Amino acid sequence: MVVDLKTGASAPREDELDRHPQLGVYQLAVLLGAFERFGLAEPGGAELVQVGKAALTARARVQRQDALADDPEPSWAKDLVETVAAGMAGPLFQARVNPGCRTCPVASCCPVNPEGEQVTP
Repeated sequence: MVVDLKTGASAPREDELDRHPQLGVYQLAVLLGAFERFGLAEPGGAELVQVGKAALTARARVQRQDALADDPEPSWAKDLVETVAAGMAGPLFQARVNPGCRTCPVASCCPVNPEGEQVTP
């Protein structure tokens, strides 16, 4: 099980957890051998453990993602990494509305937001 301790004030919605990119990429790293020297080759899923303001209580809030192997499309995390890598290697980087927009620290200079429309996409 991959566990990511979160100390921030925001947490993903429950309906975002199945394909939460950060958790999926952590699991992919395990599958690709990042922890092989510790005898770990297959992730059993991943969790975000909210210990900061996002926990909303004195207790930690746990948000779970199933193992990639249990997903109907087990290659989704690998496909995501390949897509992002291809996009980042290209000559343009297109801004797109996504779940991270609601907590983005640079929204005022992003062309997908009204505050950032002055920036050319």
